[in-house]
Amino acid sequence: QDAPIGFKWDSATYSCAYDSLFCILLDILRTTPADWTKITEQGSDYIQYFNTVFNTNDDMSWETRRQTVRQLLCAEHPTKFPLSRDGADIHELCDYMLKSQQPLYTQHIYCKNCKENVKSTIYNTILELRCSETTWSKKTIRAGAISGQSITNWIHAFLHGKTRSKCSRCNSTQTEYRTNYNIKPPLIHIILNEKISVRFDQTIA
Repeated sequence: QDAPIGFKWDSATYSCAYDSLFCILLDILRTTPADWTKITEQGSDYIQYFNTVFNTNDDMSWETRRQTVRQLLCAEHPTKFPLSRDGADIHELCDYMLKSQQPLYTQHIYCKNCKENVKSTIYNTILELRCSETTWSKKTIRAGAISGQSITNWIHAFLHGKTRSKCSRCNSTQTEYRTNYNIKPPLIHIILNEKISVRFDQTIA
């Protein structure tokens, strides 16, 4: 099949978040094995379990496989991932499913006055970008990534640029974010907080 495999929605336990994420993951698994290997080789226990469940050659339906993964998440985090109509937050689901066992990137706060990094934070969670009209105006346009620019510039605007922090050493306000990737992000989680229209390039330089 050329189209991604979808899931039948579970109206009893509201499977919306799982259907959305699992459909994407399953399509990567089936169509680009090399990319899937990058995701799973250093992935969380949950993505490893997903890989095992959905790679099993038996007559189990996709919905049963989905439920199997949900049961593990619910057993370990019943408040966040209940098997009920309370549903799940897809952002939290992405964080838990796609967390890496090794550092993915390091974000530094660089002081232009001191000419060095004054604070560094290491992340092993999926690269997450929160997009809204406000962040677009304050970060993206200011950085020059306006309409017609590439998504590479857009991402750069979110991960770099001026901070609101004062330097802990000289108290200067001339600080900016600088991000270093330890590995190429296998996936990027983009959160659209408002009803805005975004067009993505096929590749990111």
